[in-house]
Amino acid sequence: MDWWLITFFLGALLSLFLPTVPTIFCAVFLLVLTCVIFSFVKTRKYTALILGCAWLLYHGSVYQETKQSHSSLKSESIRRSLIIQGEISSIPQLKNKTKRFNFLITHINNERIKQDHQVRLSWKNPYHIHFNSLSKGQKWQFKVRLKPAHGLANLGGFSYQTWLRKNDLVATGYVVNSKSKTNDKQKNKTTIKGEAETHYSDNICIENSVTIRQKLFQKVSMLLPHHELSPIVLALTFGERGGLTKAQWQVLKNTATQHLIAISGLHLGLVTGGAFIFFSWLINILPFRLLLTSNIQQKLVRINHQHIVILSTLIFALFYSYLAGFSVPTFRALLMLLLYWSARWSGIKLCTTRLLLITVFFIILFSPFSLFSNSFWLSLYAVSIIFLLIWRFRANFTQKKSSEKVGIQKCKQWFLSLFYLQIGLIFLMIPITVQFNHQLSLVALPANLVAVPWMSLTAIPLSLLSVIFAPISDAISIFLIESSLLSINLLWQYLTWLSEFTLADMHISLAEWTYLLCFTVLIILHIFIGFTIRNVFVLSLALAAFYFVYHKEKAISEHVWQVNVMDVGQGLSVVIETRGIEKNRTMKKSASQYHQEKQKKVLIYDTGASFPSGFSMAETVLVPYLINQGYQTIDKLIISHDDNDHAGGLSLLTEEFRVEQLIYNNMNKYVKCLAGTTMTWEHLTLEFLWPNIPNAKHNDDSCVMKISDGKSSVLLTGDISKKI
Repeated sequence: MDWWLITFFLGALLSLFLPTVPTIFCAVFLLVLTCVIFSFVKTRKYTALILGCAWLLYHGSVYQETKQSHSSLKSESIRRSLIIQGEISSIPQLKNKTKRFNFLITHINNERIKQDHQVRLSWKNPYHIHFNSLSKGQKWQFKVRLKPAHGLANLGGFSYQTWLRKNDLVATGYVVNSKSKTNDKQKNKTTIKGEAETHYSDNICIENSVTIRQKLFQKVSMLLPHHELSPIVLALTFGERGGLTKAQWQVLKNTATQHLIAISGLHLGLVTGGAFIFFSWLINILPFRLLLTSNIQQKLVRINHQHIVILSTLIFALFYSYLAGFSVPTFRALLMLLLYWSARWSGIKLCTTRLLLITVFFIILFSPFSLFSNSFWLSLYAVSIIFLLIWRFRANFTQKKSSEKVGIQKCKQWFLSLFYLQIGLIFLMIPITVQFNHQLSLVALPANLVAVPWMSLTAIPLSLLSVIFAPISDAISIFLIESSLLSINLLWQYLTWLSEFTLADMHISLAEWTYLLCFTVLIILHIFIGFTIRNVFVLSLALAAFYFVYHKEKAISEHVWQVNVMDVGQGLSVVIETRGIEKNRTMKKSASQYHQEKQKKVLIYDTGASFPSGFSMAETVLVPYLINQGYQTIDKLIISHDDNDHAGGLSLLTEEFRVEQLIYNNMNKYVKCLAGTTMTWEHLTLEFLWPNIPNAKHNDDSCVMKISDGKSSVLLTGDISKKI
């Protein structure tokens, strides 16, 4: 059975390496091929491999067809407004007077569509009569403009398109506000339904059926005090993290504690464990003789009380997952719990390996796009490491005989086990977390050793209890919320103090990550496989020699310079890199001079746009790319002209990196871009061809430059018109 589960997972994984999504015919062909392979005994063991590949390709094909099945989602109709009807399928998030939410479309232009489409919408209209009461579960009619799911494609950056596909969102768009002669203030005062339909004939709330989750969210939000850490309570209970500020995210990132506010296996495990203990205690203290008749008592005697506890625990875990919106990490954790408790209920003994493989199988079966999720791989790797650590150091996780009291010994063993697991997890998870964040935090160990037990014992249970008591008693709920905030505030002061250390924010390049990965692999070989220190040392020398020879040959054969046109949507950003390796270098140069000479240098021409919401192309595209490539200094930063889509990220880049030279016609303190000026950078010649006067206000004032090495050249023109 294990072989079938492993090959099914490998087949699904290998399908992701195809350059394009094939048609549904290919998936059907693979299913037929699976039946043929299964009919022969010699090839039967490869059946699950083909089946896993076919399963993921089928879902990929269905997603592609859904995205293109209606003319509204095709590129030629992007600019056309549509009337859609459907249901709000997520809790709307408010930011800068704009609400963003997922919307399940059932009708387009008053026609019922064959298959419901889920899209991501944004709406900016604070004067609409129902704007503030926008809620999950409501059925609406909107006038929208849609475009197919898309994202930026840059090395080291976040893939929004992958995120949309993972969440089964086939398009994005915005709500078009109806034009009306009535001014906004008068619109805000409209309360009668008939008048509302007059002003908002296109954007109408059809059915005000709010979900229980939305009602609880609104209730808790109303009870929350005005505190800077209040959004963390909503993140711990409902999984809604939209209220966290950029500074708060930076503290969590610097201390590697982001996982604490993302409802996942840790939170669901804590809740399930606490519920199991509570229901076990409750069933032991309940006076059944006084509450129940003798006949019912006799029937209860025949029932295993453990089954009642397990059922109650699963219901509680299901409720917590519902509060979190059945997010992908919550779904995975819930699935694993269901499999574990189902096996325990039925008396089936599952080893940890098989439990993990069955969980992965069902995740791919019910949520195949989870393979696109970073959290899936983090969870899979973390759970595997936990099982391996428990297996390898099982003596440290079992209770030793002692004359001390049993309760004290259990507590000591429990805390020691958590300590060992936390240290092992932090060190062995470094490569994969660095790969996703491009950052190494050396304060992660002291931060997590305190934060994990602190949040587990105080903030998380208090926050959840506040939600449970919210419909019952406002006073009790407020008391629990304030207690939770007090706990979070004490921990936050500690995390903020740790995040201010220099070692908390170390950017890691792709080359440095390779060293970390090799180092971690060697540790795993030593701990789990049994490699001796001598063998590990020999392997380290062999890897170092290979790495040195490979990079030396690569440096000689590489192109001297490279032009990267970044994907920043509307706007421009060009990154030019050079290794600074001159062919006529001599052996007389010192080692320090040679090292300085072979370092990569970078020139940036324009930065892309920034937006009032705080979103910046420089932060999303340029900063991750530069960190990924190992740059700490920008040699030359050139801004063509003042337009936001070219100069929007200037301030951010100057904050994040040291800029050696800024060429900009905006102010006197910068180096000017004037026609006739020539510069030498590394072995390249920078020739400025326009403008004649130091102005940067209009498109035709753009800084035009030609970069050449004598053989090849590139012309960067900014936004100049045909006339220039």
